[in-house]
Amino acid sequence: MTEHILRMRKLVVFGSQNLKAESRSDNAQTVLLDGISARFGVLEDPPLSFDPQDPANKHFVLVHVRAFSLNFRDKTQILKTTCKAESGTCYAIGSEFAGDVLAVGSEASRFSPGDRVMGNNAYPDSGVPTLLPGVPTNHASRELQILHEHKLFKMPSEMPYEEAAAFSIGAQTCYGMLRRLAPKKGAKVLVTAAKSNTSLFAIRALHIHGACVYATSTSNSFDDRLRKLGLCGLAVCQTNEPFHTNTTLARALETGAFDAVIDPYMDLHLGRSLDVLRMGGKYISCGFFKQYLHLTGQAQPEVFSRGNESTNIILKNLSVTGNCLGSEDDLRQACEDYSRGIFKPVIDSVFSGDEVADFIHRTYVSSQRFGKVVYRYQ
Repeated sequence: MTEHILRMRKLVVFGSQNLKAESRSDNAQTVLLDGISARFGVLEDPPLSFDPQDPANKHFVLVHVRAFSLNFRDKTQILKTTCKAESGTCYAIGSEFAGDVLAVGSEASRFSPGDRVMGNNAYPDSGVPTLLPGVPTNHASRELQILHEHKLFKMPSEMPYEEAAAFSIGAQTCYGMLRRLAPKKGAKVLVTAAKSNTSLFAIRALHIHGACVYATSTSNSFDDRLRKLGLCGLAVCQTNEPFHTNTTLARALETGAFDAVIDPYMDLHLGRSLDVLRMGGKYISCGFFKQYLHLTGQAQPEVFSRGNESTNIILKNLSVTGNCLGSEDDLRQACEDYSRGIFKPVIDSVFSGDEVADFIHRTYVSSQRFGKVVYRYQ
């Protein structure tokens, strides 16, 4: 019988009174998030045991995580732990990861030791009837993971860990939306919130598949970098400004309304988006804006609405679609495009070691962030 027993680090957020756990970390650091002081550190857990011959592990895989990244779903858990967790609590964070397969269960057939893998977030079908769909773990910073083989996907051979740790959720979501929109070559598509990570993936993917892509943002700080991703035009729109009266978008509308809109924040942009869609156009959204505000006591932002959304949908025969993640085939297609050299994640920066506060701050606070922020274990 072969058994693996290894050490395991993890990046945690501490509960408000968890001084005991903080004492286990030699680098506990504070970051101000939306007016809330949150404390973070890297802890080491007791050794993790994985026996490939154990029947309970027959379809499972032991993975050594090399790099990971955070999404806004992590921010909700960070603030929940900081504001509401009981004394003594800490929570390992992380949504995406990349690493190496160390061992596989006796009936696991998709991977072998030495394979380089990322998370497979397939939704709504995980590929196994009894296996939950969606992200493989809410604790991707754990240096060792025991995961079902269907929750993993082999990285392209040329993809570095840092890119793989910032790839799967955005790519799977983006390619899932493109599959459902099925835009024709030359289609005119609007992407809202251009600087969000989902939108950066979408802009690049739309461009390489032949669409004419416009985007909205609250500033033009990254106009040049967005155009390098394939953007035809950037419209600077404030939160309550109608899209159809914006100068850039009005000019684009002179040659015809938009065939489709991809929107990461339905609660901010739905009403405005419907105004600029053509008859029979398609709108798709994969999320909501700042879902954690109830934890900080901040007011929800005022959003644009004329109260005619339903009328617009009916009279213009519009399709309004919600989207959560994507299928395994969506991730496979994104990886194939990566291997062809035409689709890459936008990486802002990579941190490691005791750069914990810098990693968190750059991920959630810095106005200069453009793309995904990654933490790499040394």
